[in-house]
Amino acid sequence: MRTRILFLAVIASTAISQSCKKDNAAMVPTEQDEVSTVNSALAQLGFDTTSVIIKGDNIFVEDDIVLKKSELFKTQPRQAVIQPNTLFSGIWAYRLRSFTYFISNSLGNHRHVAAGMDELRRVMPNNVVITRVYNEAAADLVFRGYNEVSTICGFASWPTITLTPSAISEMIVGESVHINLHNWRDLNESQRKALIAHEVGHAIGIRHTNWRAGEQEATPGPGGATYGAYTVPNTNNTGTNPDPSSIFNGGSCGRSWGGGFTENDRRAIVYVSIGLTI
Repeated sequence: MRTRILFLAVIASTAISQSCKKDNAAMVPTEQDEVSTVNSALAQLGFDTTSVIIKGDNIFVEDDIVLKKSELFKTQPRQAVIQPNTLFSGIWAYRLRSFTYFISNSLGNHRHVAAGMDELRRVMPNNVVITRVYNEAAADLVFRGYNEVSTICGFASWPTITLTPSAISEMIVGESVHINLHNWRDLNESQRKALIAHEVGHAIGIRHTNWRAGEQEATPGPGGATYGAYTVPNTNNTGTNPDPSSIFNGGSCGRSWGGGFTENDRRAIVYVSIGLTI
């Protein structure tokens, strides 16, 4: 009797083991398909897919830009710029909606965060109003701190688009900026101001100025649509890093504010704000 029970137990164990193997085998293509789908969507948005990190619903690209898998359909192809409007000549396709921001207690030195926001506010067109609020529930953009031993100083959510039947649609600021306290505590006031301006630039749709090293520009897509990265009109569009002094250069953690926004930076901020060049 004991031998029969042992035999049945071995058979059951083997069956369960084979079942698990089949389940795992079935899961692998599903996970690979998901990654493939995400990478395809990112490529159409002009992002480099060689260093993508997927954590749940979050997709990290270019180290410090975060997109949501659940909201990729709300994002349009653009590089430090909104996709040029080919349907309505002379009319902008998108413009940034005014927004509020809140600084969480998890991030110290609030005045340095506010200083970075003030610099952005100075070059932002009057139609976009940036207001600090002291209730997180009332904020469109939230600054938070986190601790991680890495060279990344922070990351920011990419904005989304609210599509409307009219020619003018709104771009909604990314929901959060996360600052790495491991590095933040070693930065001086000038470096912190530059970091805040850099990350908030991502939250309003500005990509790294030196994006060309790993991304494609304006490649034709299905049905005659145009996908890929776009440069800001009326800025220097040559070379892999046309504006080395730009606040929005990637890999610039720890840089100082220095001369602040370059002329091309200001053009980019105005363009994502109102969809018009200056």
